[in-house]
Amino acid sequence: MNEKKTTIIETAIHLFAEKGYFSTSIQEIASEAGISKGAFYLHFESKDKLLIDIYRYYYEKMSTLLDRIEQKKLTPRRAFQTQIEFLFAEVSKHKEFIIMHFQEQVLPISHEVRQFVYEKKLEHYNWQKRSLLSIYGQEAERYIPDLILLFEGLSHSLFKLLLLTKHPLSPKKAATYLLRRLDNLAEGLVAGGEEPFVSEQSLQQLDWPCSGSTKEQVKQTLSAIRKRLPTLHISEEKKQEVLDALSVLQAELDKKEPKKIIFQGMLATMATVKELRELCNCAANLLDIH
Repeated sequence: MNEKKTTIIETAIHLFAEKGYFSTSIQEIASEAGISKGAFYLHFESKDKLLIDIYRYYYEKMSTLLDRIEQKKLTPRRAFQTQIEFLFAEVSKHKEFIIMHFQEQVLPISHEVRQFVYEKKLEHYNWQKRSLLSIYGQEAERYIPDLILLFEGLSHSLFKLLLLTKHPLSPKKAATYLLRRLDNLAEGLVAGGEEPFVSEQSLQQLDWPCSGSTKEQVKQTLSAIRKRLPTLHISEEKKQEVLDALSVLQAELDKKEPKKIIFQGMLATMATVKELRELCNCAANLLDIH
């Protein structure tokens, strides 16, 4: 992303947080960024397109940094704690973005924004799943969705404490506290032997960006894969392989009794592309394919 585009994005985040998305005009963004209104349109077709690029800029920056931590030679526990520390540090550093995120119900502005944010939530979910499974092992596997649900509730409350009060909350202290609570919860769930409270499918559908039947949600997921494909840095041969798999699945969905084995094979094929894995997992969970 070029420097001018980054400046516009960071300026818009500041103004949206200060005035609200709907109350901020393109002219105000351009003036604050030190460019003309015409120059703004050279980079963004509209304010809605700017918004989707803001989400891409922020979430992809976060994902890249989290991946770097994951690739270091750390124990699973230390890696997860370091990533949590990083998230709290970034929330503190980018309070304006978080404020913008919750103001004026920004997400319903367009399906594209909601779809993108949902994809990022899927990535976040799978990061938590990998991390917790590597820390607590196979004996806790069936309780991973419960642990994620509880972790999300605790972490969101601490984020609010950080954003909305003057409570002194260091990233290191927050990460240590959260991980110790997860230890308590994991130990209790495994020792108690009770049935899991939530399923993976329920959690992943929690923030689904569209309503409708399971079949409709699977169609939306396949559509998201198709839209994302042109942006991926993979060979043309691999892209065609994914397109062929999508065609097979979309034809299968139109049948009265779609065969799960077809979905299992085609989704496995597409999941070989790392960037599509979360969306493939989502479709598999919607169809109850394991």
